[in-house]
Amino acid sequence: MKETEQKIENVKLKKTVNTFAILEERAARDPDGSLFEYYKNGKWEKVTAAQFLNQVKAVGKGLIAKGVKVGDSIAIISKTRYEWSLFDFAIWATGALPIPIYETDSAEQIKYIFEDASVKFAVVEDDDIYSRCPKRVGSKAIEIWRIDHNAHGMLEAFGESVSDAEVESRCKIKKGEDIATIVYTSGSTALPKGVELTHRVLCACVYNGCKGVPEILLRENARILLFLPLAHVLARYLELAAIAGTTTIGMARSIKTLLDDLRQIKPTYLLAVPRIFEKVYNASSHRASKGLKAKIFANASKTARAYSEALSNGEKISRSLKFKHELFDKLVYSQIRAVLGGNLEYCVSGGAPLDISLVHFFTGAGVPVFEGYGMTETAAPACVNRLEALRLGTVGKPLPGVEAKVSADGELLLRGESVDAKYHNLEELTKEINKGGWLHTGDLAYIDYEGFVTITGRKKDIIVTAGGKNVSPSALEDGVRVNPIISQCVVIGDKRPFVSALITLDADELKIWLDESGLDSQMFMKEASVNPAVLAEVQKIVDDVNKLFSRAESIRKFIVLENDFSEANEMLTASQKVKKPKVLEIYNELINKKIYL
Repeated sequence: MKETEQKIENVKLKKTVNTFAILEERAARDPDGSLFEYYKNGKWEKVTAAQFLNQVKAVGKGLIAKGVKVGDSIAIISKTRYEWSLFDFAIWATGALPIPIYETDSAEQIKYIFEDASVKFAVVEDDDIYSRCPKRVGSKAIEIWRIDHNAHGMLEAFGESVSDAEVESRCKIKKGEDIATIVYTSGSTALPKGVELTHRVLCACVYNGCKGVPEILLRENARILLFLPLAHVLARYLELAAIAGTTTIGMARSIKTLLDDLRQIKPTYLLAVPRIFEKVYNASSHRASKGLKAKIFANASKTARAYSEALSNGEKISRSLKFKHELFDKLVYSQIRAVLGGNLEYCVSGGAPLDISLVHFFTGAGVPVFEGYGMTETAAPACVNRLEALRLGTVGKPLPGVEAKVSADGELLLRGESVDAKYHNLEELTKEINKGGWLHTGDLAYIDYEGFVTITGRKKDIIVTAGGKNVSPSALEDGVRVNPIISQCVVIGDKRPFVSALITLDADELKIWLDESGLDSQMFMKEASVNPAVLAEVQKIVDDVNKLFSRAESIRKFIVLENDFSEANEMLTASQKVKKPKVLEIYNELINKKIYL
């Protein structure tokens, strides 16, 4: 690891370094080592770093032959798969700009991004996405290639007429200050904003990540299974960091095959959103829902949390706790690790806060969860917990090269070599977010005496009740949502006499609960949303959360909605964040008639 770390240190972050150099350095350092593994034609294919680099350049030649110019915007719209990465780097090889777009975006959203980014070409996964894409931007036609129609093979063949010298010169044409990509935020509060990330910013963020968590990214035989969308900046960053380090990247086939893919790839670390951890915990709990197994799991869960809390607080582990932990490791924890592939040593949780009780459970079960913090505007991570600086419940300390402070009104401010936020075509908004040399994140936080950062809420989400009480809704929402039968919780009450909530149910978990409660597990969600037993259970969940808050901050009323939030009904973003303005707009009449009469 020391040798690898030194080699990465030797790739200086000069203005001449661009993102393509990350791949070239890996291929030069470890040409025959496995870089990607993906499923094709009934088996897992392995691609070395040298093979990937050669294929990237071959596709890059095809793009050049097709007329791609330096600086052209090329959209990529696909689920996470090997070809996504292939085209990402092939576009960089031509000096063009990859524009990632979620494959779940509507035709209207795709059209907006095409026009805003002046997209000239596009790579899409299949006919369905092709049908949602505009075929012209302004007066210019857009050429669109479909991955499922062998787009990369076609381009490789088309590029045979392009010389090696041409693509080699294109690979090096972009400098540190040039824009590497435009990543559109998922738009939970408004239209998506395009964040311009330069080559320098991406390289700095990637290499500082390698320096910050070498135990993850620079260890021997590191492996990751990628399944979150590469259109999201965090997944894409982690892929780049994996290439910069020593990781073999496994591409998951789908969420449906996730457990089997975990067994096949056997990752040493994993990137997931909180909902994945919640589902793994709930599934483990339900498998041991009755009799002796239920008691064993309940005690194992309690022991894992106690063990993790003791370690986190620097306390000595008692003999009794050590004995119980070793016992439950054989009975329970080892089985959970086996479900996650058997070799998992670290989990990176991102996208939203993870309930602290789950952090302690997984950490105590032998799978440390590293929570961090970042934004599209910071090219992903700005803070992260790590082994030598770990405080559960926080998002860790700033990564090397990043500074953090809190403003007088509690807002987290960041600056550093990987922090240089610019919005595409939004000059005034760029000025607004960058003041006094600091990036204003919009998130509320505090920093303790050792430098650990804790996020307490979103500045714009602060509720001010009619009585003048300031309430941060995120802690209430997280507390309610962690219960298995709850899917989403939106806390409301701005300029209202009291705090209330809109709550949705998790269909799969609700069926299990109904069955265990002796109720009809096949009842429709519309019926469940008004069922007295279900409402009583939700009231109990809300009451338990309210105990942690003052009366003025607590949820006084709630409505259980008959439909969950989703991308299809436009109440969730592609990164699974709730679009609160949309939710409040849709349920405005219900809120006024049923809560605030």
